[in-house]
Order: sequence, then C-alpha cells, then structure tokens
Amino acid sequence: MSEVSNLEPIAEPTLSLAQRLSLGLLRRWWVTAIALSGCALGAGTLGLYMLLSQPPKAHCESVFWPFASASVRISCAQEFAQKHTLEDLFEAISLVDSLPKGHPLRPLINRWVEIWAKEALDLAEEEFHNGNLERAIEFAKKIPAQTTAHTQVESRIQRWKTVWAKGEKVFNKAETALKDENWRGAFSIMIGLLSIDNRYWSQTQYEFLNQKIIGAQKDETQLVKAKRLLDAGGIDNLTKALELVQTLSEGTIFQKSVKETVVKISKALVSIAEVALGREDLTTALNALEQIPRSVSFWPEVQDWTDIANAMSDSWSGNVEGYERAIANLKKMSPQRPLYLKAQEYIQKWSADIAYVRLLEEARAKVAGGSTQELGLALDLARQIPSSSSQWKSAQQDIKEWAANLSNQQDQPILDRADELSFKGDPTSLRAAIRTAQQIGSGTPLYTQAQSRIQGWQDQLNPAASGAAAIPEAPVTTGSADQETKTLFQEAQRMAQKSTPAALASAIETASQVSPQAALYAEAQQSIAAWGDQMLELANSRANYDLKSAIAIAQQIPAAAPAYSTAQQQIQTWEAASASAPVPPVQPSEP
Repeated sequence: MSEVSNLEPIAEPTLSLAQRLSLGLLRRWWVTAIALSGCALGAGTLGLYMLLSQPPKAHCESVFWPFASASVRISCAQEFAQKHTLEDLFEAISLVDSLPKGHPLRPLINRWVEIWAKEALDLAEEEFHNGNLERAIEFAKKIPAQTTAHTQVESRIQRWKTVWAKGEKVFNKAETALKDENWRGAFSIMIGLLSIDNRYWSQTQYEFLNQKIIGAQKDETQLVKAKRLLDAGGIDNLTKALELVQTLSEGTIFQKSVKETVVKISKALVSIAEVALGREDLTTALNALEQIPRSVSFWPEVQDWTDIANAMSDSWSGNVEGYERAIANLKKMSPQRPLYLKAQEYIQKWSADIAYVRLLEEARAKVAGGSTQELGLALDLARQIPSSSSQWKSAQQDIKEWAANLSNQQDQPILDRADELSFKGDPTSLRAAIRTAQQIGSGTPLYTQAQSRIQGWQDQLNPAASGAAAIPEAPVTTGSADQETKTLFQEAQRMAQKSTPAALASAIETASQVSPQAALYAEAQQSIAAWGDQMLELANSRANYDLKSAIAIAQQIPAAAPAYSTAQQQIQTWEAASASAPVPPVQPSEP
C-alpha cells in the first residue's frame, strides 16, 4: 500500500500535463485554423513563384498540350521565346494566346505576347535584309491582330516588296549584261545596287556581281590572247589558244565566246590537216587532228578524218596495191558516219586512179617501141588522164618528154631538108630553105635552132645588113619566086576546101610558109586566121556532145593561127569539165 501510494503522485502530474495541453488547444481552435491556413497560403505562393521563375525545362517538347495547365504553357512559352527564332516566338505566342480571355493570368500573357510580337517583326525585318523576302512576309502576316506590332505589318510588307523589286530589277539588268558578255555595262548597272535599302541587294548581291566582273576582266584578257593566236594560225599557235580558253572557269561570262572560239580553232586544225594531206604530210595532219578536244560537236567528223588520213597515206604509193589498200580501209566506214559520203568520193577517185595507173602503164609500154606512131599513141593515152587524178602530174611529165621526142622525130627531117635546100646558097634556094624551116612551130624543141638557121639565111639574102655587096631584091618578089609563092598558097587553099580539122591544119601549116616579103603574104595571113577560127568553131560545136573530140580538134590548131591561144584556154576548160564527169574504168589493152 505504501509503495502504491508512493507511485501515484509521480504518475498524476504526468497525466495532468497532457490533459492540460489538449484542453488548451481545444479552447483556442481558431488560432490553430489561422496557422494552418497561413501555412497553406505560403506554400501555394511559394509554389507559384517557383513555377513562374523556374528555369526552362527540357520536357516542353514532349508535353501533350490539350491537357497542359496554364502554368506549364507559360513556362514552356518562355522557354521557346528565349531561343529568339521566328518559329519559336510564334510557338510561344500560340501556347499562351490560346488560353481564355478571362484567364486570371491574361494581363501577364498579353504583355508577353506584345513583347514577342515586336521581336518577331524585328526578326522578319532581318530576314528581309538577309534575302528571305517570302519568309519575312510569311511570318509578318502571323503577328496577332491585337498587338501593336500588327499595325505595322501591312506598311512593312509593302515597303519590303517595293525595295525588293528595285533591287531585283537592277540585279537582273546587270545579269543580262553579263550574259551578253558586257562586263563594263554590267559594272555601270551594278552601282545602282548600293542605293537599295536592303543589305541583301546592296551588299551580298553587289559583292556577288563584283566578283563575277573581276573574273570577267581576267577571262577577257585570256580570251583575247587566244583569238590572236587563232588569227596567227599554225598548229603551235592553235594549240596554245586551246589551252588558254580551256583554262577559263566554268562560271565565266564568256561561255558563248569560249565555245565559238573552240569551234573555230578546231575547224582551223581540220583545215591544216586537209592541207597537209594535200601535200602528202601524214604526220602534220594527224598531229593537227589530235589537238582537237573531244567536247566539240563535230568530234565524230574528226575521227572520220583520222581514218581518211590513214587511208590516203596508202594511196600515196601511186601503185595499184596502195590504192586497193586505201579503198579497203575506207570501205569499213559505216554509212551512219558523218563523212561517209566523202569517203565514198575518195573510193571512187582511187578506183578511177587504178584505171589511170594501168592506162599510163600501157602508154609507157608503147613508148618503149620508139617509133613515131607509137609515141603518138602513147601521147593520146596519157592525155586521157584528167588533172583531177593523182596520176596527172606523172602523166604530164611523161607527155612533156614524149612530145619532145615526137617533135624531134617530126621536125628533124624538116630541118634537115631545109639545110639541104640552103646548100646552093642562091636566093631561090635560101628562100626555099627558110620556108621549109618555118614549118617548125614555136614551143617545139627544134624551134630555136630553126629560127637561128632562118636568121642566118635571111642575112645571106640581105648582105647589105652585114656589110657585103648588095644583091638585087627583084628576084625575091618577082619571077619564079612569085610563082612559087603563088603555087604554095594555092595548094594551101585546095587543102582547106576539105574543111576537116586535119585538112585545115595542113592548110595553115602550108600557108605559113609564105614569105613576109611575098606579095601574097597579107592574104595568106588572113586565110590562116580564117582557117584557125573555122577549126575552133568545129571544136566548139563538137564540145556540145563530145568533149574528148573537141579537145582533139582544138589541139590540132597550129601555133601560126591567131586562134591558137584561145584554143589552148578552151582545152583547159574542157579538160576540167571532163574530169568532173564520172570516168568509166579503162581496161588495159591486150599484150
């Protein structure tokens, strides 16, 4: 009992204190309520402050906006706006401007939207200066209608368009001048860009044009050098000219001139190759063709020329085997090739040349006989070879040699007969010798010798000129001499009556023996002229249907006839016309 009594006093005070505390709190409930409310309000205010002032959060890109709270929208809008791009500014405006007009935070939202709209218009202005007109207009039109910045949108867009149009006009005009390769004109126009109130046109595009013009100045200098080398000609100069134009930049304003110059140089090289082939210089021809760039439009023609050149080199041997190799090479050329027709012309020409080679061989074989008749036949064969044939030069050399031999064979007996007639030394014999020697025509190998003899005999007839005693002139123009001259002229007239080319030629040769001292000399000269004209008329008439016969007639006209020079010119014309006509293959005669 005493132990219990002793414990109670200890326990009682403890219980009594807890009860007193509980009872005190219950009696002051309103104080507790106020304290709890204060705590809650403080926590809310702190939370809102922390929400509005907290740094941007990375989760804004993944927010599902239909269920996002106003605080999240405002926070993320600030995050986007801080990137200071047009897209992000309008993203920020879109996030907060979609909240209800009566939202408690609307005053704050409106202030932010006003700030962001002004910044967006400034950034659009910057896009305009950076050369992005459409982008500037696109975003300017998105500025909210309730903002102060929106009142400037229409005027700002109109100004942009006006300034842009001015800059574009100046720039395009300068570009056109550059396309026309007129960099000086482009420079004068380009200066106008400096007055355009837009950095894109006054700085960026101005500098762009300026660099092109600087490059154009350098390119023009190079192009002028190339053209001078082109005018100078020659493979070395043309090769250097090509190197100059090919080093010009791809962006040069002289693209058109470069292409034209390359074409001119390439065609000049083809011409050099053709000329070289004409003188049988294969090395120079191939070297010229190798310089031509593959980029030219007519490169396939260049390849064909190379094939033709190699074939032509085979033909230069001048023998049948060489011509056959050349023909075989060109027959490989496809009909689709650009120079196929030219190749066919060469094939036709070489085929004819094969016939002419055989013809000349036949003529040379006849010459080996050595007779006058055989020489004449050989000359007739060789004269069939036209000047268009590669055998023509060789034939002409042979003709010259054979004609001289034939002339010697024909004229030597005449000169010998004149010498025999002059042996007596009397005037009649001397005149007979002179008339005989005068039958040797000009241009023949013995003509000079005959004229020397004639001069000597004439000196004997006129001794006064050499200091000897005078011989009476009467016998020269009277008596038997006159009768001899008359008989000679009558014989010529009788020959001419046949009116054939051969008879007329003989008449001319006979009448030309009439001495200048004879009374009939003037009449004889008139007859010679008339008979020569008659022969030329016969030749012209025959030329209408048979050029070969016309040439043969004209060749018979003696040099004593005035028509001789006209006939020689006509012969050249007819030979050229005959050479251009198709020539049938000439078969060699049977041995």
